[in-house]
Order: sequence, then C-alpha cells, then structure tokens
Amino acid sequence: MELPEIKSLLKKYEEGATSLSDEQRLKEELQKYKDEPSLYAYRQMFLFFEKEQSVTLPDKEPVFNREKPSVIWMLGIAASIAILIGVFVNSLPSEKEELGTYEDPEIAMQKTKEVLHLVARYMNHGAQDLKYLDEFEKTKNKIITIK
Repeated sequence: MELPEIKSLLKKYEEGATSLSDEQRLKEELQKYKDEPSLYAYRQMFLFFEKEQSVTLPDKEPVFNREKPSVIWMLGIAASIAILIGVFVNSLPSEKEELGTYEDPEIAMQKTKEVLHLVARYMNHGAQDLKYLDEFEKTKNKIITIK
C-alpha cells in the first residue's frame, strides 16, 4: 500500500468510517513505514492500543477496608452526637426571664414616671448644648449679610 492510500485510510479512521479489517491493515502498513515522520503519531497510537489490550485488571479488592474505621464514618458519628447534645440542651427547661412587668398598676405607673423623668432630664441636658448652635447660627447670618 502506498503512502497516499494510507493517509486516505487514516482520514476514514479519524471519521470512524473504517471496519476492523481496515484498521488491522492500517496497523500493519504503519509498521512498514517506520521512517515516515507524518505517520509517527499514528504508529505510536496503534502500538499503545496493542499494548493496552494485553493488560489485565487485578482481582477485585474490597472497596471498603473493614479493619480500619474510615474518617468519614467517625465524622458521621461525631456529627450525630453533636446534634443529640444540641437537641438535649435546647429541650431543657430554662428559667423565665423577668421582663420588668408589675402586677400592681400603681407601682407600674410610678416606675413609668421615674423612667420618663430620667429620659426628660437627659434630653434637657442635651438641649442646653443647642444654645451654642443658636449663637453659631446668629454669627453665621451676620457674616453672610455683610458680604
């Protein structure tokens, strides 16, 4: 077989249009053209296929090693224990927090007045600082009117 025929057969091979007998003939012909650099890659490919056909897989080994516990198995147990502890801690009865409520309306009114007086005192203290802003505003207006 001549070189153009081999190249045409290689094109058919790349397109998947060859039969098994064509591929066998191509393999034999590629061995004859050892000095042709354009066929080197194809020759190596067919040698690889031949070599890999003779490879056999070893006997099946078990996927999981039962002798040593795997890390994933231990992490699963640790996560389960953490979830159980979380559920247990959340299910414990907690002490009721005192929300500051009063049963007697008179005492509630008195405490409300005390809190409002405290708020008013702090607000009045803040209002004293606003006097300085009023002075600043007056001075600023004088300067603007002069210009």
